Amino acid sequence: MHTQNGRLTMSTVVNILLVAVGGGAGAVVRYSMALALSRVSLTMPWGTLMANWAGCFLMGLVAAVTGRGLPLSPAARLLLTTGFCGGLTTFSTFMFELHTLASAREVFYGTIYFVASVGGSAMAFVMGLVVVHICIRQ
Repeated sequence: MHTQNGRLTMSTVVNILLVAVGGGAGAVVRYSMALALSRVSLTMPWGTLMANWAGCFLMGLVAAVTGRGLPLSPAARLLLTTGFCGGLTTFSTFMFELHTLASAREVFYGTIYFVASVGGSAMAFVMGLVVVHICIRQ
């Protein structure tokens, strides 16, 4: 952490607040998605899957925007990536739900969930890159 005389600098405090606000918002969105999509299936964790896909898509958008040198402040990037996407997506939840499916001997759903999570998240990230490429065409 950036400190002066053993104290946090103002920019470090602001960055911590950006991550906290973004992370809190992302976590609320993830929880809301889990609640909304729990009605779809009691077995398949659709909320986490959709949250991971959405977060990877957003991360792809941010990567493409910053990779093209388009204006996105470091503060906005921190808020969106480390904060919001960090709170929205979660590998630990993915692993826990995969373990839960395996423990319940739900091999079919576990396999589908694994493939959809990893493959779908990779595709969502690439789609974010492509959307920016199509919209910007530079």
